[in-house]
Amino acid sequence: MFIVTSKVKFVLFGLCFIFLFMALLVSCFNTDTNTETVYRCDKYLEAPLGIRVLIQKDVKETEIEISHPYSISDLNSNKILASRTNLPKSVIFLKSGEFRIKPQASLTTSEASATFVKTNSNVGIVSDNGFIKIDKSKYRGKLILVPQNKDRFSVLEEIGIEEYLPGVIEGEMPTLWREEAIQAQVIAARTYAIYKKKTMPCIT
Repeated sequence: MFIVTSKVKFVLFGLCFIFLFMALLVSCFNTDTNTETVYRCDKYLEAPLGIRVLIQKDVKETEIEISHPYSISDLNSNKILASRTNLPKSVIFLKSGEFRIKPQASLTTSEASATFVKTNSNVGIVSDNGFIKIDKSKYRGKLILVPQNKDRFSVLEEIGIEEYLPGVIEGEMPTLWREEAIQAQVIAARTYAIYKKKTMPCIT
C-alpha cells in the first residue's frame, strides 16, 4: 500500500505549481495569428492614433493668425488649394460658400475682405514650422474648417494623440504632483481619448 507522506505531498504540489507556471508562460508567448488578442498594443505603436478636437462650434467668424508658411487643402479631394508665406492677424468668416478674411488692421476702415479659399467641403490648414493661432490660443496640429448652415462654421484641430496629451495633463493636474500620479493621469487621458474616438461621431 502506497503511503502519501508530507514529503511526497510537497513534491506533488511543487510539480503542479511548475506545470501551471509553464502553461501560463506558453499562453503568454502564443504566436497563433488566428487567436484574437483583446489587449494588443502593437498596431497602436506602429501608427499612433490621430484625434480631432472641437475648438469652436457653429460660429459666424473667428480670429486667425499664422506667422509661418502654410498650406490650404480640400479634405474631400486631398488637393492643395493654396500655399502662402504667412497670414497676419485677421478675422475669417464664411460667406456664400467661400471662406473670406479681413485683416484686423482694416476692421475700422472700409477695406474690403478678400477670399481666403473657395470650396464646398472641409478645409485643412497646416503650418510648416509653427503654430496656428485661433482667438489667442496656439495650435500645432492641422486645423479643419467645417462649413455649417447659414454661413456658420466649426473649427477642429487634428493632432496625434501623443502630442495632444501634454496639454491635457497640464490643464488637469499640477506638475508638482508625484510622477506616478502624472503617469496614471496620462494613461487615463489616453484611454478616454481613444474611447471617445471610437464611440463619438465626427463632425463632417
